[in-house]
Amino acid sequence: MSLIVMLTLLAVIGVQTPRAVEAQVAPQANFPVYLPLIQKACTAGQSYGQGLVYQYDNDNPVRPAYNHADKNFALRGYTTDNGQSRTLQAIVGATDTGAPQLNTLVSPQRKFVITSTRQSYNWNWGTPPNPGTRGSVIPSPAVTVVGLQVTLGETIRVPTSGYDLGQGVTAIVLYAAANSITLHYTRDDSGFPGYTIMIDNICVDPNLLALYTSLDGTARNTYGGGQGSGYSYNLPTLTSNQPIGTALTNELIVAIRDTGSFLDPRSCKDWWKAYWNGSTSAPVCN
Repeated sequence: MSLIVMLTLLAVIGVQTPRAVEAQVAPQANFPVYLPLIQKACTAGQSYGQGLVYQYDNDNPVRPAYNHADKNFALRGYTTDNGQSRTLQAIVGATDTGAPQLNTLVSPQRKFVITSTRQSYNWNWGTPPNPGTRGSVIPSPAVTVVGLQVTLGETIRVPTSGYDLGQGVTAIVLYAAANSITLHYTRDDSGFPGYTIMIDNICVDPNLLALYTSLDGTARNTYGGGQGSGYSYNLPTLTSNQPIGTALTNELIVAIRDTGSFLDPRSCKDWWKAYWNGSTSAPVCN
């Protein structure tokens, strides 16, 4: 049957062809049309190493990283903007000269414009391997997550620190997904001890994500005795200021933790030392 005959028959029996439908809809042009967001994929431009890390958590059976609220930022989550000050804060107290510096998330380093202040949540831990449930908003400090102004597609890097984990390594990857990554500044596969940086709205380099996925397997997810056992396996290792991906939007979401506790990422004496007067008793942010 020819196409002309087929269309004629369809018209006779009352079936609307696409062109007929188009003709009816076309005059009604005054309605919004929502198109899908088309986003350029990350470019795989880096090569990454791997190295020995040690099982630290005592979860038996092991709680997988994607189900672990100290590793997977998306699982724990964070609030929308809570209206706190969007400037660096002069917080009195001791400081660590080797702490990771957030101004080095990009190169050249800079004092970021803070675009939002947010809070993460407490966590009600379940019996492993179950993740548990999200708890209440962390009450103190008032800000535990910030948004930093970036350019879409800007290269995001490992924040520099004073810590050397051997062979030039400064951090390991605790968790990686397409749009989120968690870095840890010891060789312990845990949010304890040491510093942990959680980053969201990042397009993780596909090479790094592929390496992480390949290493997040049986060895890591087997209980070998936990803290102090010496049980080890490999995870991706990173050098200071190494590129890890690109900004997915104009706002990079960042949280920083020390031995499990969420800290205020606006503290200049801790995470922005280049803009601090050097005093712990009377700190001033420049």
